[in-house]
Amino acid sequence: GAATIAEERDRDTLATQAEAMEDPLVRAVLATFPGSRITAIRNPEDLVAEAAAQALPEVDEEWDPFEEG
Repeated sequence: GAATIAEERDRDTLATQAEAMEDPLVRAVLATFPGSRITAIRNPEDLVAEAAAQALPEVDEEWDPFEEG
């Protein structure tokens, strides 16, 4: 009667997918594209942080804009 290892492992993912399926936009997209499925769910805050990190170039702390060469 206990949950299997796979059920324990997938519990959070399945709960997140079920929550996403309640969103009207997600339902509309899945209805528009038959056979499509949710393959990944990402947090918008994480996406913004990732984009910001990629957009900012690495700067050498020793860099001096007035130094030649």
